[in-house]
Amino acid sequence: CCRLAFAGSVDSAKGGRCLLLWLQVFVASFALWFALDSPSWLSEPCKTLTSWWGTVGICECQQLPGDAGDCWSPQMIYRVQASGMLIFAFLFILSVSGCASGAAGALPVLRFMMFLVVSIAFLFLPNSIFSGFGLIVSIIASGFSLAQGILFIDMAITWNDTWAELDLRAHPGGALGKWKKGLLGASAAFVVIAIGLVWYLAASYPDGGAVAVTITALVVSLLLLVLNIVLFSDQAGLLPSTAVMAFAQWLAWQTVAAGFDEHNAAGRGPPAWLSLSLGVASLFALVNFGLWGVNTSSSAEGNIELSRVRGRGGSPAVDEESSEATTASTSEDVDAWDFGTQCAVHAVAAAYVASILAPGTGWGIFAARLVALSLCLVAYGWVLVAPTVFKDRNF
Repeated sequence: CCRLAFAGSVDSAKGGRCLLLWLQVFVASFALWFALDSPSWLSEPCKTLTSWWGTVGICECQQLPGDAGDCWSPQMIYRVQASGMLIFAFLFILSVSGCASGAAGALPVLRFMMFLVVSIAFLFLPNSIFSGFGLIVSIIASGFSLAQGILFIDMAITWNDTWAELDLRAHPGGALGKWKKGLLGASAAFVVIAIGLVWYLAASYPDGGAVAVTITALVVSLLLLVLNIVLFSDQAGLLPSTAVMAFAQWLAWQTVAAGFDEHNAAGRGPPAWLSLSLGVASLFALVNFGLWGVNTSSSAEGNIELSRVRGRGGSPAVDEESSEATTASTSEDVDAWDFGTQCAVHAVAAAYVASILAPGTGWGIFAARLVALSLCLVAYGWVLVAPTVFKDRNF
């Protein structure tokens, strides 16, 4: 096991980011397992452990009256996700401390093994620690929801601009072509989704505060739609504003579920599968941006090609120089800021997964998600206003 733990290495920034992604998948797989199948089988080892040392760590769940399934599952989810976040946080610290190359590529197997070791060690810590951790990650996850909103805004604007340009090329005279019809159809679909969510939330969460959040999000979204039409009636379509209208209601759903779901016996919060699907898509977009948006692999590829001279009969001196150049480019290929950002994104994504698979409620979580909703709408408002305020800059 010791030889296996210290085996292997990754020799590129892209490989280091892929390693982070696989570690995220590995951690989330355990959390998903415990969410789908409550680990009540731990009660048997806990009986033996309790007879020796008394009630320790997660074994506190067996002291609960009735069915302890609501204890085993979230406590194990919190423990494995806390272990994953700890690994990502450690890699982040290494990256910003000047050890980005080592953090990205050294000891890949050890990271997975340390996750298992730390998760087992966490079994012996009190449940109260991880109950508090569940509250904290639910608040942190609001930051990931805000990132989702910004990505969604960018996607909608890109979608609108691309199809509008295609339609302009196909119909230079300004006729309504298939691409503009597609944009209008998508805009109508987003409006229907937004209205459907407003109706659903009003019926599911009749509390005055919940209704206020839902209606306020709708009204602000409509005002942004009007602002879009007033400022860019000839340049921009309706798609971005209607997309923001629908996504604002999704964030409103998450918000009211955190603040008012404990009063709702039906527990009609956002479905976990849909939240996880959006989370996976958002994480992929963030990781993909890191892979292609900040990539210095072109010089590395040139040096790697130079290192193949030997196979074509090149001289040993050239081979030695190309080998040194390849090693240097591999080291320089790891950007500390980029890799550190990737580690931070994965840590927040791990918190998001924990908040979805073991959701919590409370006014602290409600406030954090309300802030995320507000900032998302403010961000889109700034996208609309900035080109008018700063006319001398290119947006």
